[in-house]
Amino acid sequence: MEGSPFLPLAEGLHIERVTPSAHELLVQISSSSPTACCPLCGTRAWRIHSRYTRRVADLPCVGQHVTLQLTVRKFFCPNPSCPRKIFAEQFPELVPSYARLTTRLRDALVALGLATCGELSSRLAPKLGMTVTPTTILRRLRAVPVSPVRTVRKLGVDDFAWKKGNHYGTILVDLEKHAVIDLLPDREKKTFKKWLKDHPEVQVISRDRASTYADAAKEAAPQATQVADRYHLLVNLRDHLKSFLDHKRTSLPQVEIDHPDAPFHDQRLGAKGEGEVLAALMTPLVTEQEPEPSHQGSIASFVRDTKREKWFHKQSPAVFAQSQASRRKRLARFEQVRALHQQGLSMRTIARELRISRKVVSTFIQAETFPEQASRPRKGVMSKLDPFVPSLLKRWREGEYNGAHLYQEIREQGFTGSYSLVRRLLADLRRMHPPAPGTRRSWVRKEGRVIEDPTFGKPSPRPQPKRKRLTPSQVAWLFVCHPEKRTEQQQHQVEIVCQAGDDLQHVYALAQDFVMMISQQKAEAFEPWLQRAEQSGIASLQGLAKGLRRDHAAVNAALTLPWSQGQVEGQVNRLKLIKRQMFGRAQFDLLRLRVLQAG
Repeated sequence: MEGSPFLPLAEGLHIERVTPSAHELLVQISSSSPTACCPLCGTRAWRIHSRYTRRVADLPCVGQHVTLQLTVRKFFCPNPSCPRKIFAEQFPELVPSYARLTTRLRDALVALGLATCGELSSRLAPKLGMTVTPTTILRRLRAVPVSPVRTVRKLGVDDFAWKKGNHYGTILVDLEKHAVIDLLPDREKKTFKKWLKDHPEVQVISRDRASTYADAAKEAAPQATQVADRYHLLVNLRDHLKSFLDHKRTSLPQVEIDHPDAPFHDQRLGAKGEGEVLAALMTPLVTEQEPEPSHQGSIASFVRDTKREKWFHKQSPAVFAQSQASRRKRLARFEQVRALHQQGLSMRTIARELRISRKVVSTFIQAETFPEQASRPRKGVMSKLDPFVPSLLKRWREGEYNGAHLYQEIREQGFTGSYSLVRRLLADLRRMHPPAPGTRRSWVRKEGRVIEDPTFGKPSPRPQPKRKRLTPSQVAWLFVCHPEKRTEQQQHQVEIVCQAGDDLQHVYALAQDFVMMISQQKAEAFEPWLQRAEQSGIASLQGLAKGLRRDHAAVNAALTLPWSQGQVEGQVNRLKLIKRQMFGRAQFDLLRLRVLQAG
């Protein structure tokens, strides 16, 4: 019969038989054409030499695997001058020469690989009725030809990290078509220069403030207009403001901050925000029962729930049982090796029989007794402070919160570690189990005597609002923030900062003028602002003005042209997602293919 709607075939091919089974559909196909063309000389032949069958995988049908069994004929080439005397007929529209997959199945796998990756495709394919390995997907992707880079007039360039802080690449975006046009394997100046020389049609280059791309564009594409990114200009302003405010740290005012919720007012219930774990941990600290010296019960739960569990965590029974089971397995393997060695077998034979390395076999043979595995340092091992944790918790419960006193006490008990180890433990105690306000201790020290604290047991007074000095980073952010986006509290903080000194008020005025100039793209205000910054007498702003003057043309273009790095940053985010989907196999050729094909 001819081709089915479920299995379309090229002209001249017909289906002889369909054999269904539990796992696949076997479709037998043959050619009805009386002649075939020689693939070497093109002469049409009619004399049949022989026949053979060829099995290839095809697209699934109604969720079942489909295998095509092609009956291929061999012909005598009638051209006496052709070096190929016998040839097999070809089905180029259905399956290429020597291929095990049909063309349409190969295209489907390529589309699946471009949409996901090798590993995900191999997991998803069986649910779609196809069977494929990750390596096959990657091999098919690498066989896909990459279309040549099209012409581009408005170019956006930025870097992306292969490995952050170590290796970077370059992404090139067509700003008019909102698509990635190419990737470069690094961000070196010579690489970008070579690319620009191959594309003299570029008219506009949008970039950040990095000098590498600026210098390369100036040398290789002098005809192009460089545009500095407006967001990065604001970032430069904030960095210079922070540098100035670092020298004014002590002059920054203190402002009132919202009083944080006082934690653990009821120590047995714990703080609601800390969760059930912290509530459970509070109970042993207020009970009268002495803690056990072992790491069971309350102490074990405390040390396992701190951020630094590697100091005090003891091996749990489940982990101990697992290690003992592993030891028994290793001991049995040791006895097997010794027994085979006594039978006269070589180390190579023993390693092959037991499927272990010859190094392990050699170690077992040379050992006089069973070699125990040495304990390896890892998270959860004992530390010098472990034996003294019960004593520290006991003293903390009694009201001793002075780290130096506690350190001296355990030093007298035999502790040989450092004070910083004790201090980190006490920091966790203060964070997780602080006493309630007004009951911080039931006694106080006075002139070497211990007396009762008169405030013990009385309700704590209403906490007063705390005051905190603003940091240079906070003030720098307030200075570059648009006034309409600031809250009333932030606006009040800005007014207090400006009242702290005339230089702070002057810097704030210059910063706001720069922000307005960038956001509203007022190119006519750029040169006056540069002159004001240069005459301000403030080194940080003078340095910023010097850098902007070096890049005057690009900054002026940013204030007049609509192009920016916004969509380039979005393409970088998409590239990062694709790179992380590829499970560590994102070599440059595969990543470039997927990014360009997806764009």
